[in-house]
Amino acid sequence: MSTSSFQPQEIKSPAWARYYSRYGTSFARSAAPRVRSFYESTYGDRADRSLLDVCCGQGTLAIHFLEHGYRVTGIDLSEPMLAFARQNLHEHLQAGQARLVRADAASFSVEARFGLATATFDSLNMLQSHAALKSCFECVRRSLLDEGMFVFDLMTRRGFWRDYNGVWVGDTEDELYVFKSVYDGGDKAATRMTGFVREGGRWGRFEELRTPTLFSPPVVVAALQAAGWSRPWVANIDDLGSPVADPEEFDRVWFVATR
Repeated sequence: MSTSSFQPQEIKSPAWARYYSRYGTSFARSAAPRVRSFYESTYGDRADRSLLDVCCGQGTLAIHFLEHGYRVTGIDLSEPMLAFARQNLHEHLQAGQARLVRADAASFSVEARFGLATATFDSLNMLQSHAALKSCFECVRRSLLDEGMFVFDLMTRRGFWRDYNGVWVGDTEDELYVFKSVYDGGDKAATRMTGFVREGGRWGRFEELRTPTLFSPPVVVAALQAAGWSRPWVANIDDLGSPVADPEEFDRVWFVATR
């Protein structure tokens, strides 16, 4: 559980969820086949085709795994994001192949057990303290089968400097999006996303505030070990099986741990 004074980073705006559905899903589409290939090549015939997708968002990564025969449970704190996930996974939900749960990544439990767990696109940077991160790791570990695998990504300090300093404006006939973010080199950045999005003849306004947390790779590895994970390592998405020598060569790194 988090002891931070910062509030959990819950996406509350349906308009922002709609904007995200148009422009924010490419990362998951790109990462999903790479993660699945690595998992299956690691375990071979022993790979249990079940996925726990932590911070599942609109279900983009889940769709890839479902289309390859996996049983998937997705958890997310944001009801507007889950509303899109229900639409995107409708057939799989109806068939009982998928399940969606509204829950905080730092404090959740699921009845089933899974072979693989994921958390992608800097989702865990939105946890607000080291205590919340360790709690998440404990929750995920309890949710996996013996020898289960956890694969997730986090931004490095270099990534924070590059992505959380500046202003960006997007202006089209159907959207106005203003992104402003500040990072001063500490453990937190501050980000405001505001604008309008049109659907049919109506406009919806969104304003979302974020305070992402920088978790250094050595601290993350130590937290994984403290939560009971064995042999965690830091990798790059192009080669998840090989530890990287210097995580700060990358804007984002991936972590792999086994139960």
